[in-house]
Amino acid sequence: MDYVLLSYGLLIIVPLIAYWLIKKKFQILFLFRSKRLAKKVDDVAKKWGGFVDKMATFGFIIGTGIFGFWYLNRKYKTSRKYLLFAFGLLSIIFVAWLLSIPLTKIADITLLSILFSIIFGVGFVLVVALGAQGMVIIDSLFTGAKACPSVAPVLPGVALPNISLTIPLFEGWFALFLAIVVHELSHAILIRRYGLKLKSVGLVLLGGLPLGAFAEPDDKQFNKAKEWDRYRVLAAGPTANLLLAFICVVLGVIIVAAAAPYTIAVNQELVNGVVVVDVQQNFGMCGEGEETGAYAVGVQPGWLVKEVNGDAVTGFETMYPHLGTDFANQVITVTFEDTQGNTYGRAIKLGSNGLMGVTLQQTTSAPYPWEYETILFSLSVLNWCFLLNLMVGLFNFIPLGPMDGGLLQSELMAQSLHKKIKMDKKKLTKLINFSFLVFILAIIVINALPWFV
Repeated sequence: MDYVLLSYGLLIIVPLIAYWLIKKKFQILFLFRSKRLAKKVDDVAKKWGGFVDKMATFGFIIGTGIFGFWYLNRKYKTSRKYLLFAFGLLSIIFVAWLLSIPLTKIADITLLSILFSIIFGVGFVLVVALGAQGMVIIDSLFTGAKACPSVAPVLPGVALPNISLTIPLFEGWFALFLAIVVHELSHAILIRRYGLKLKSVGLVLLGGLPLGAFAEPDDKQFNKAKEWDRYRVLAAGPTANLLLAFICVVLGVIIVAAAAPYTIAVNQELVNGVVVVDVQQNFGMCGEGEETGAYAVGVQPGWLVKEVNGDAVTGFETMYPHLGTDFANQVITVTFEDTQGNTYGRAIKLGSNGLMGVTLQQTTSAPYPWEYETILFSLSVLNWCFLLNLMVGLFNFIPLGPMDGGLLQSELMAQSLHKKIKMDKKKLTKLINFSFLVFILAIIVINALPWFV
């Protein structure tokens, strides 16, 4: 039984039942508002408002692409804007290039990702990746091949079916909480910096499970605020997430570099072997792709790796020379030992990625010291903070309906196009927003189809 999944269920259902018994009403979503915390934002805004303002200006450019360039070109008359444009354009190209291949198996969409990200902003790299994956899924459904879902709920600690990635429970919730707080706090800081009323801040709960947070301005006042102020408020949240993701990478690199002499010394002293923790049936997500060599010859979890091609294995460093893309599709000879001391020789064909298809773990003569474990845990926290903040930032820059990017992009596109096509700006804004909503939701539904088909 998955006790983590059961705990999630109880966390959602028990508060719903309690609310129904007390209030005699059935309600699924709850808003927890705090006016006291909203007042505390003023102090933060005084100290950090200037920084968040500049951050949001840069985020506005990378989040809206060409239409953001067009808007700022009209707004600013100084030559400094061209430096800002150049830096923003390079940032968009770099992020789109960096993420286009890892987000999809289709390697030739890089140019498409860069092009659409320049036009619609950096969040569109997710739309292009999901669109490409959607084409793969549709083809798989028609040909009878196994399709892999490309979207899934974020549930730290729960192993989701057909998804090979499980977010650790503590690191996942910490990263999510940090992403939500940083996102909404950035919105709130600029709301107060521009003299707008912040009615409350709070949490959105599904039963007792936190789904998100919010910074609630006075809607009427916000809609009547200066246009440029509104745009920066919207851009602040996702930009803060992307900045935090970058900071996590920098901190991770610093920790790895600083701790390297210590961790290497500890491994040399304690590591004495390698054990098979898990055996994959196939390479790739959700069990698709070529069969792994280890699975084909019956390798079992718990087996110790004693030799590879006749060389004794005492740790990862003694295995690496025999693995990797340089040895793709080659056959290696591996000697294993089970828990009863029996030895088995296996001729394993490496995959096209040069791997056996197993998850390995080093064995040690004694437990790792707490300092070593603390370093590994810190790196794990930074890793998940990076990944989840990156996804939250990019997703919120997608030009989708109520998201920050949707509100920004529809208004900017309407501003630049309404005179040319002779259409009322408000009507055009709604039409663009609706069109993006239908288009992107259709792509998301297609990517979710393998969960149900």
